[in-house]
Amino acid sequence: MIKLDVNKIMKGSPPPLEYQVTLENWRKYPYNVWSFVNVRSIIPTSPIMFDPKQRVDVVKKLVDLNDINISHNNIKKKLKDILVDCNTDSFLIMRKGKLVFEFFDNFTTYETPH
Repeated sequence: MIKLDVNKIMKGSPPPLEYQVTLENWRKYPYNVWSFVNVRSIIPTSPIMFDPKQRVDVVKKLVDLNDINISHNNIKKKLKDILVDCNTDSFLIMRKGKLVFEFFDNFTTYETPH
């Protein structure tokens, strides 16, 4: 696995060669951390249109689950640490039709196209 500082990818004008996202590497880690939220800068895309009448407003009843401990193979880790260690871009939990937890990292936000 390539060891690069993800926060330096595509920074600078021009970015150093080893930090440039190209058609050859855009789907590979660590370049995909930047490229998956900037796909439109790499390849042609089209927005998917939606009918505003079909929109469903999600009810948010957020709970902070970042510090919940998860056990696996006798190892305990906090949920947030697992999500960060796995390079998770975004993670949502819904329960009974309500959004109860959301996590965003690696250049993603609520507004990021996905």
